[in-house]
Amino acid sequence: MSDAAYDGQFGIPISFVFTPSSGSPFGSAPAQVQELKPADQKINTPSFTPISGANSGLEQFTLGIIPKSTVMILATYKASEHAAAQTAFSAKITGTLALTYPDGTATYAKAALTQIKSSKIAADTFRTDELEFTVSLPEVFVAS
Repeated sequence: MSDAAYDGQFGIPISFVFTPSSGSPFGSAPAQVQELKPADQKINTPSFTPISGANSGLEQFTLGIIPKSTVMILATYKASEHAAAQTAFSAKITGTLALTYPDGTATYAKAALTQIKSSKIAADTFRTDELEFTVSLPEVFVAS
């Protein structure tokens, strides 16, 4: 998470909930969030050459661009939610990430937790973590 510095002024107080496709949901309110828009990722499938038909003898492949962004969150949540985050991270489970802002909600489908950095333990039952999610679909914003 070297792209962002959490200085207490970063982001706005919001809440987030990550609902994995399997396992326990986790989230926090309030939390600090930064959304980064890295360059789109280009994909190129392996090529093949058909041996018959209209395209016989011509190399075939598929090109495409996957729009993706990174959402970084600084959150204080329960130790059980930290355990759920670790499970989603280690098993590479995707899910739905919902961010609630003062003026609406952004929902990301097929979000993946790509990094967890534990920054401190506030008490026996609370942890503060830096979480990084990578999303491959643009968010859907619904105004309140």
